[in-house]
Amino acid sequence: MTDTSALRPRTGWRDIWSWYAPWIVGTVIAAIFLFGLYTTSRANDDGSYAIGFILAGAALAGLAYELWAGFPIILPTVLVDTAEGLAVVVFLLGALAIGGLILAATSPDADLHSVGYALFVVCAVLIGWNLKHYYDRRDRDSSIR
Repeated sequence: MTDTSALRPRTGWRDIWSWYAPWIVGTVIAAIFLFGLYTTSRANDDGSYAIGFILAGAALAGLAYELWAGFPIILPTVLVDTAEGLAVVVFLLGALAIGGLILAATSPDADLHSVGYALFVVCAVLIGWNLKHYYDRRDRDSSIR
């Protein structure tokens, strides 16, 4: 019999860390998200309430990025590459952003007021991100020619 253990390369600590690090980071970010929601639910003043939501929102954005970075094929990107696609995305997100402002302006409830402003901010960020991505790609493609 031959010893096959000499033929297999050893798995190093760097490889093991690269397997488990995304799961550890995701768990920590999820705990931060839950802590932010817990802080918001127990807040006695407006400052604690806002900080809890900001913490939860930042952690949720971090989790979304971790998922997108880990599974780029499964989770489609929200960025467009064509001028027609950019026009459609800007139009649809702009309409949603205006709807968010209308919701914030007309709602008597403070929660819906916050949701309207959050919808506006998210849509504005996505519009800016798509514009930057499109023009960066266009400039990069024109410099290659």
